Amino acid sequence: TAQDDAKKPWERQVYFGEQHLHTSASPDAFVIGVRGTWEDAYNWAMGNEITLSTTGAKIKKSTPYDFVAITDHAEYFGVMPRLVDPKDPLSRTEFGKKMQDKSIKPTDPGSPINAILGSLITSTPMKEFVTPELLQDNWKRYVDTANKFNKPGKFTTLIAFEWSSQPNSKNLHHNVFFRDDEGPDRVFSALDSEHREDLWSYQEHQRKLGHENFSIPHNSNVSNGGMFAVHKSNGEPIDAAWAERSARNSPAVEIIQTKGASETNPALAPSDEFAN
Repeated sequence: TAQDDAKKPWERQVYFGEQHLHTSASPDAFVIGVRGTWEDAYNWAMGNEITLSTTGAKIKKSTPYDFVAITDHAEYFGVMPRLVDPKDPLSRTEFGKKMQDKSIKPTDPGSPINAILGSLITSTPMKEFVTPELLQDNWKRYVDTANKFNKPGKFTTLIAFEWSSQPNSKNLHHNVFFRDDEGPDRVFSALDSEHREDLWSYQEHQRKLGHENFSIPHNSNVSNGGMFAVHKSNGEPIDAAWAERSARNSPAVEIIQTKGASETNPALAPSDEFAN
């Protein structure tokens, strides 16, 4: 139509990208052997050949992406690779030395991996790894890397992270995306709060500071219904104000990953009119 023709080309163009990507900066990815860096991820997304850290295979995308958002977990963001980097002071701490000790298996009760995972499961932070200085330094490194790879009009690197709340083992993770090239001073993690209303407060505060943002809930297959619960975090029934706040801060939802989907079946969700 004439109205469509009057629009700018970018308003009519479809773009393809990755909005949920992890590197060695995420504890869970690191634990299963991922050593890929932010640089590796951006190079792969741009169509350059990289070496897969888990298998050593050479991989290359046949079609480069238009955009990519690396969404490493906010909890211990960027800490793991520093613990095994001989050039980093963290590697010379007692915990870092244990991380590098080949005789300690990840499955050993007293292993550093178990300590990290245990703190995430119980939302009990290891204080030495959540200091403001450490978190801000790791986040700044990430933002600087994202901006280095950002090519306006050709390849967009979105500043983002994953808030990884899992109360009672229910996955309520949300990926948070920022529009500007500066982003916040620090991430907001489940160690700060596991309630999504508090995540929304963080998002709203960042908007007041000039950092426009939105969040996309993780696919809900392991949320046990919690991602689309009919109650607030405090147990009260949701109301119109809560729903409007949800829509304002989290306007979309992740439908599918290779490991699960948000689709459901009437047998599992008899009160969901959209099931099946």
